[in-house]
Amino acid sequence: MCDNLKIIIADDSREDVELMKIALQEIGHTGEVTWLKDGEMVVDYFKKSNDFKDREDSKANFLMLLDLNMPKKNGLEVLEVLRSEEGTKSLPIVMLTTSQSEQDTLKAYAAGANNYLIKPFDFDAIVELLKDLTHYWKNIAVTPALTI
Repeated sequence: MCDNLKIIIADDSREDVELMKIALQEIGHTGEVTWLKDGEMVVDYFKKSNDFKDREDSKANFLMLLDLNMPKKNGLEVLEVLRSEEGTKSLPIVMLTTSQSEQDTLKAYAAGANNYLIKPFDFDAIVELLKDLTHYWKNIAVTPALTI
C-alpha cells in the first residue's frame, strides 16, 4: 500500500490529458502528475536525456498510463524500451488507448504491459476508471518504490 502515487500520462492528446487531470483532482488524487506528449519524450524522461537531462531522480510509487497511438515512438515501442531497461522493468504500465484491436492487446501484453484498457469517451466514465485504477495501484497492488 502506498500513500502517494506519482502518475505519468504518456499521451499526445492535450484534451484527453486535461480531462484525466481534472478527473484525478475530482477523485482527490494528490500525487504528482506528469504529462509526456510523445514516445520519444517518454524515453528521454526515463533516460534523463535531452529536455530531461537535469531532471532529478525521485523515489516513489509510480503508475504510467501509456497511449498506444503516439507520434515519434508509439506506445508499443516505448513499452519495449522501458521493459529492456533495468530501472523501469518493474514500472507499472497500463495501456490506456482507443484501440480495441485484439492484435494491439496481444502485442501490449507480450511487450510487458500490466494492463490494457480502452479509453472512455465520457467524462464520468473517465472519473470512474481513474478512481478504480488509483485505488487498485495505491491500496491493493503491492509495488516497489522505484528511483526514477
